[in-house]
Amino acid sequence: MSEGMSRRTFLGYSALAAGALATSHLSIASPTAWAAPATPPTRPYLKNVRIQATALEFITIQRKVGKTWSPAIAGTPFPLVTRTDLAKRRSLRPTHPLLAFAQITDLHVTDAQSPSRMEFAHARIRSAYRPHEPLIPFGINAAVKRINRYPYGPITGRHLDFVVMGGDATDNHEKVELDWVMRMLNGGSFIANTGNPHKWEGVGATGDPYYWQPSSSVADIYKNRGFPTIRDFWHTLLRTPVHCPGLTVPWYSVYGNHDNCFIGAFPDSPIVDQFYVGNKKLMNLDLDDILGNTYPELDKDTNPLVDIITGKKEFLTTVTPDKRRTPFSITDFVNEHFKPENLGPGPRGHGFTGTNTRPYYLFEMVPGVAGIVLDTNKPDGGPDGWLGGRQMAWLEQQLKRLNSRYFDADGTLHRTGVKDKLVFLFSHHPSTNIDSRGKATPRDGEDCLSSHSATEIITLLQRFPSVVAWVNGHTHASCITPHKHSNPLRSFWEINTPSFVDWPHMGRMIELADNHDGTLSLFTTLFEPDIPHNPDAATNVQDRLASLYRELALNDFENDWKSLIGTVRDGNTELVLTNPLTNLLGH
Repeated sequence: MSEGMSRRTFLGYSALAAGALATSHLSIASPTAWAAPATPPTRPYLKNVRIQATALEFITIQRKVGKTWSPAIAGTPFPLVTRTDLAKRRSLRPTHPLLAFAQITDLHVTDAQSPSRMEFAHARIRSAYRPHEPLIPFGINAAVKRINRYPYGPITGRHLDFVVMGGDATDNHEKVELDWVMRMLNGGSFIANTGNPHKWEGVGATGDPYYWQPSSSVADIYKNRGFPTIRDFWHTLLRTPVHCPGLTVPWYSVYGNHDNCFIGAFPDSPIVDQFYVGNKKLMNLDLDDILGNTYPELDKDTNPLVDIITGKKEFLTTVTPDKRRTPFSITDFVNEHFKPENLGPGPRGHGFTGTNTRPYYLFEMVPGVAGIVLDTNKPDGGPDGWLGGRQMAWLEQQLKRLNSRYFDADGTLHRTGVKDKLVFLFSHHPSTNIDSRGKATPRDGEDCLSSHSATEIITLLQRFPSVVAWVNGHTHASCITPHKHSNPLRSFWEINTPSFVDWPHMGRMIELADNHDGTLSLFTTLFEPDIPHNPDAATNVQDRLASLYRELALNDFENDWKSLIGTVRDGNTELVLTNPLTNLLGH
């Protein structure tokens, strides 16, 4: 989820026809460039660095940044920035790559016609509706193809060991959304449509000017800002399968809040469940009817609230029901990963185990490096993070099994005699989005609402020197944070990665290298789907739709992507830290 949304906040407010996507969007843009087109970047200090489709080659930007339509172009890339917040290396370059993996997170694969969605709230809750939502599967598929085409770490050249899907794979935890995710990551084909197989019944085909109406002459609030009119858009979408090769390297799964509950914010209920699978969609209401209109051009002579009360304006629209929209449970989510048709490149269960139906687990990343995946979702639903007492105790137990020496809460050093392994922690939520609730204890049940605070989690991790990084998503932003301790061996990095739904559409390649000087280097390189910036330059329908998906997201004026892309210190980085396996521990 891209922003915190409390209950109070909510309650307060054929192949394409020739030229079908080649409408006037290019002529609308100003020729004035906001940023310089991409130039060959300065090579990092390593030889033979492979930069294709990474932010070392370019970053996609608008030709002219602003609130009106502007084409996507390749802008100036981010440099490779060495960060020495936690340690400084003495060697000229890393000498031994240990690990390379890709992180993709916050896919938000969306059933854009679901009766349970609340697009009417988008002026107040910007994630409630995005004009590019129907094309999400094409964009995600393009990201998968990019990983398959360049399956190596761009800095060290090491072949990818695996991919981590960082949570919010689905947008509204529907079974059909999860089925589409599994086909995209494991291989398969589908048409991204539910309900009526011959007619699009989402908000974008209603003529309502509150949403982008691509195939209509209606002057909606998006076209008023330069969005294109695209003839036969819905007809094309309904007849174009998403052909998915699936990933070619193993992948592991993380559970997110949008996988966990209704629109990622509220617990399911019998009333909500009826909307999921029913034939009535709440479509004609918007919060502005009650709270005041955010878009003055939609003001009418009549009072919309009076229209609703008197029945002149109907709340509900009839749509075609579809049982595939049934919301899934935690158990359903875990079990879906074990189905034979979802094995894909492996491993079986994609990290989940047959003995634990809860979505947290330990796995071997490579020999000598362990991954710990947490479930940071509130048992009662909600957008923000949580870590209960039982899971916290489990986390501490795993860390003790992976560290030959660790510190207790008062700083006393303990020796266990086990073999050390470097540790990566994975979760959907970052530390900045984890709530503290009550007083959590190890005796708490799995569904107890008490939660440890982010400070308590960070303090626990700093007791175990083999922890090198905490990797997460949720914010849809690029951000890298050092968690520094007075003892350098107890410091680690936190790496937060953007989404593939809100621009910027970026994942991360993360590489770990031993510098053989008492330090480790973590390389974090952002990457984009490998598709043309101009949809008309695509050689097939799927890539054209994926390119249009990117361009629509980039121009979504309700998404302040400039705040999500971060600084150069959050992008392509070398993060140096002390190697806990080659240094003696002290107090």
